[in-house]
Amino acid sequence: MASAGRAVIGLTGPTGAGKSTLAAHLRSVGCAVIDCDRFARQVMDGDPDCVAAIDAAFPGCVQGGAIDRRALGAKVFADPAALAVLDSIVNPRIVAALRAEVERADKALFLDGATLIQSGAVDLCDRLLVLLAPAGTRTGRIAGRDGLTDTAAGQRVASQPDDLYYLRAADFALYNGGTPRQLCAAADALLAEILPGGCR
Repeated sequence: MASAGRAVIGLTGPTGAGKSTLAAHLRSVGCAVIDCDRFARQVMDGDPDCVAAIDAAFPGCVQGGAIDRRALGAKVFADPAALAVLDSIVNPRIVAALRAEVERADKALFLDGATLIQSGAVDLCDRLLVLLAPAGTRTGRIAGRDGLTDTAAGQRVASQPDDLYYLRAADFALYNGGTPRQLCAAADALLAEILPGGCR
């Protein structure tokens, strides 16, 4: 779904793969990047009907009219059925809001989100870049980033689809098992291939 002739590229992969690091690098070289996770939070918080639906489906996860994301995460990360219910509530709203952002884009745009494929937002993209990393590396990153125990972080990793799921949908893939510098160098080489004119 190119916007005014501009490429829309999805950036996805399992949690802890390093998408935030890669997205920051993309911004530093002039690319427009939408953080779909942050965008989703804004959409959810700004939609009273969405909050009410979450409250009805997940009692105790809305406090004072605000979503308690830690409580909600504890309920859905280890329960695929509960996650499917949450997705059915939030994904249609998020994709509709993202579509409006894509249509306004005036240069190459990256959509950075862990659930682009699952949510259907991948349909807004012309190409999909998948970022992967070893499961043990991801567990350590998540534990350090979110202040979780290794067990809790491991549960999040285990709740994610396997690498093959992402690779089946990918147009391009990068592996982030090394340093941030190595990741950025690999990303620069890929950008030269897929956006030879640059992001601007």
